[in-house]
Amino acid sequence: MNQLKTRLFFVCSCMVVLLLIACTDEDKNSVAYPNSPPPVDQPSAKLLSLSMESYVTGDVELVTMKSLADPDPEGKEFKVQLQDESGSGSYVFSPSQFSFKVGESINFVLNSETEFHTFTIDKLDIDAAVDVGETVSFNVKFDRVGVFDLVCIPHQTQGMVSTITVSN
Repeated sequence: MNQLKTRLFFVCSCMVVLLLIACTDEDKNSVAYPNSPPPVDQPSAKLLSLSMESYVTGDVELVTMKSLADPDPEGKEFKVQLQDESGSGSYVFSPSQFSFKVGESINFVLNSETEFHTFTIDKLDIDAAVDVGETVSFNVKFDRVGVFDLVCIPHQTQGMVSTITVSN
């Protein structure tokens, strides 16, 4: 009986030690590799949360994530389709490339026929969300030359990316 108590005490002690080791604050899974690329910017949790809420509940009250300018009556209209062509899984912006001039005032008109998309240009602080069957319009007056990355945050990994080129 005494030997059984000793073994039971030993087993319990080992379990406590293992539990303490497992619960330490030290993260043994994070390893720094000298040639690893920098971390990729992740979409904001708020945007992902709102995207999923819109997708699950059908709530389309949210139109944009950041404050965008209303269309300019003097601006040039530029229509953009945010597409998953025939449900093919090939996510695209149509047109696929965008070129504008500095000082040009563009009224973007975004339309999505099949699912939720975003029209996001981080360097220009543009982040518009478009839900199924919705049309979103806003104005951008380009104030600097450059090539700016355009992405649809939910479909960026499926290749829904483009560039906006602004020249003199």
